[in-house]
Amino acid sequence: SNTNIDTDSINSILKHCKNLEKISLEFTTVNNETFKHLSNCKNIDTLNLCQTKGIKIEGLILLLESLKK
Repeated sequence: SNTNIDTDSINSILKHCKNLEKISLEFTTVNNETFKHLSNCKNIDTLNLCQTKGIKIEGLILLLESLKK
């Protein structure tokens, strides 16, 4: 089922929950701050971005760069 959650709430959750392993942001709206917080979640092995709005190349690059470390 889909749950409505605003971008600020997503970012707050990600900022404080750095040990997440799986997260679905399906049908949500994100921003570059979201990807900044995701890049600090080093245990994520599953990330669902289907139908996610607000994805910018800068945010994706930040996330992908963090995977190299």
